[in-house]
Amino acid sequence: MRTFIISLSRRVIVNYISSPEVNFLRSIIARFRTSRTKLIFQFLAPDEVEPLTNQTYDSLLRNLTFIKTFASGILVPKYYIWPVDNSLYLQPHTSVVSDAHKAGLEVFASDFLNDDAHLPYNYSYDPVAEYLSYIDNRDFSVDGVLSDFPITPSEAIDCFSHMGRNGKEQVNLSVISLEGASGDYPGCTDKAYSKAISDGVDVLDCPVQMTNDGIAFCLGSINLRERTNVDETDFSNLATSNPDLSIDGGIYTYNLTWSQIHSTLRRK
Repeated sequence: MRTFIISLSRRVIVNYISSPEVNFLRSIIARFRTSRTKLIFQFLAPDEVEPLTNQTYDSLLRNLTFIKTFASGILVPKYYIWPVDNSLYLQPHTSVVSDAHKAGLEVFASDFLNDDAHLPYNYSYDPVAEYLSYIDNRDFSVDGVLSDFPITPSEAIDCFSHMGRNGKEQVNLSVISLEGASGDYPGCTDKAYSKAISDGVDVLDCPVQMTNDGIAFCLGSINLRERTNVDETDFSNLATSNPDLSIDGGIYTYNLTWSQIHSTLRRK
């Protein structure tokens, strides 16, 4: 690999070379010391072991001055910067970016996907919002990102970053919620509606359903099986098909009283 990289660099301009191996980057540093090529040390999972130093990548992260001796930047999985809990919510950001910058290292974040099934709920399923959290916040900004969808971070940086809440409106739009902030919390809950209000929504929506005793309430589907744990209760035997609604085997809001729904079922 070393021979290939050096041969390639004689024919084309290489802007970045990344590797998770200390020995490889050390072996080519003399060749690129005076060039525009930047050597980037790539961090793998925190508990994986780097072969030369026999240290975990988590340990190496605490010795950035050592990394600086053979690299001009680091490439870290995005969760190194914004940890995510088991419920897919963001935790407070770490000091990785500020620590690396103090050590004279650039910071690049990786593992970005537009179709990431584990995208934290804080971003409301919006990958642009995720990129902005890495490049446009009060505390830090990474120097770049590595993405399978490069158009999206380019759009986030060029069109949406550093606009500020007091930025001039480009068009006159009204924002209507979808079951509140249902990308952040279960739809039609107090938390979802409160989050939508704090996000600045113009109109709160309420998909109205009716109970057996004529009580109207907000729920995203008339079929309780889609939004609640009704299958885990004694009401699971109420499942029927409703051809008018094109639903097979549904348990409907009009099958239960408000008291039964409110006291027995929970959202999912």
